[in-house]
Amino acid sequence: MHKGSHDLARRAIKYEMLGLSLREYIELRFNIHLPSYPLSEIIQNHERLASQIIERCEAIDQKIIPLFQHYLKCGYYPYFFELPNEEFYFITLEQNIHATIEVDLAAIYPHLNGVSINKLKQLLIFIAKSVPFTPNWTTIKDTLEIGDARTVKTYFQYLQDAYLVRCVGKGNKKFDHMNSPEKVYLDNPNQMQALCAGAANSGSERETFFLDMLSLKHSVTLAQKGDFLIDGNMLFEIGGRKKTFEQ
Repeated sequence: MHKGSHDLARRAIKYEMLGLSLREYIELRFNIHLPSYPLSEIIQNHERLASQIIERCEAIDQKIIPLFQHYLKCGYYPYFFELPNEEFYFITLEQNIHATIEVDLAAIYPHLNGVSINKLKQLLIFIAKSVPFTPNWTTIKDTLEIGDARTVKTYFQYLQDAYLVRCVGKGNKKFDHMNSPEKVYLDNPNQMQALCAGAANSGSERETFFLDMLSLKHSVTLAQKGDFLIDGNMLFEIGGRKKTFEQ
């Protein structure tokens, strides 16, 4: 499907199914309806909207912060319904990640052999341990014993195609960031938990969540000051109450 989508355009509808948003997770778990809002409205009316969401959660005896924390751990994929135990959820997710590399990528790119597959898995773990990751092509090449920097960049693209990582750059063009060292995140916070054995950094989790939620409908690039620049004109700093733009 990935390589042949143009050939299939007249014969099949291609649908991209993404993981659950926080809103969808709460709706699915508790069988309630929560409205969605455009980013512009959230920015203008965030206090009022937040109060409404808190009240809606309290009506079903839930608190939004614990729900958010659980979502970051194991709420992105709907099979949390079948695997209420977090340990089994992480095991299942890790197995799915390995299957994506060993089966899906190998099917799309037949030239990938056993050695290449192992290098991709090593690269993903290498990234997961230091998210947000700023790639140094020479260091990665030498550490993982990959032939050349061009191959390293290709491997990054494969992982991004498989929705295992998100590469973010400072330029507006989609693939500019692949040609120079920029930040690399895992695709979603649940992957961080699974690959880091539950020891994911909370700040990196928040940044990954923000990036995941905004990337679908907005342009997200790195900012000169702050964390992310949205659509070229909205600057966001992601962090706790005490974090400032100077940190």
